[in-house]
Amino acid sequence: MSDTFGALSLPLATPAAGETVGDPLLGVTLSFFAAVLNASAPAAWRAVYKDVPLAAVVKRVFPTNAQKTSFTNAELPALFLFRESVSDPERIAEDWLTRESILRLWWIPPVAIIDKRELRSAMNNAIATVLLAAVERNRDPAWKVVGDLDPRAAAEGSDFSAFAGWMEFTIGAWKPDTLVLQVTGETSSQTADQPRYEGLSLACKVTERLVEDLGRYAPTQTTRLTVQTPDGLVLGVSDLT
Repeated sequence: MSDTFGALSLPLATPAAGETVGDPLLGVTLSFFAAVLNASAPAAWRAVYKDVPLAAVVKRVFPTNAQKTSFTNAELPALFLFRESVSDPERIAEDWLTRESILRLWWIPPVAIIDKRELRSAMNNAIATVLLAAVERNRDPAWKVVGDLDPRAAAEGSDFSAFAGWMEFTIGAWKPDTLVLQVTGETSSQTADQPRYEGLSLACKVTERLVEDLGRYAPTQTTRLTVQTPDGLVLGVSDLT
């Protein structure tokens, strides 16, 4: 057993397959968001993105800042998620140490043709609203964690908060955003010549807490106490654990 801060085990353990090293909240959140969007918004997205009718709303997820990683146009649309800021820890009760973070989510579709930009930008509201509703419900039938024993998971989906390790998760303000990125395969070094990616920028506020493993304070061995008189008569024996 170990302590946990949010979904992060302490001391740090070898990450499971597919887990985001050092920050499992990001990986779980991206997995949940991608499943929800691909199940709830594909018809609207395909109506707008008619040049590739079978395009997914989310092809790839990246637990990092889009400006600090590399990707290709073929991997778009994609979600990027990272911790934009982290507040000072706050003790809200004697054994409740919490910390609040602002997460920045970017949903970036492929570069739009001029006459499609207006249609595609309207998808920002749809994407943000779908995620708002999903977080409020905390479950979605499209997202089921392998091995989840929760009896509700089969019909309603897995518990997002339980696997992501948050106390509170709020979908905040969103805005259309334009990012100038150096994409793999692009050779231009001039900012003016680099493609401008128009997507959704969404703020999320998350609160996590430290959960201590009280089992580590339990005795690791049994002590046998024998009570006897000075002349050796045993009056009783008990095991102390």
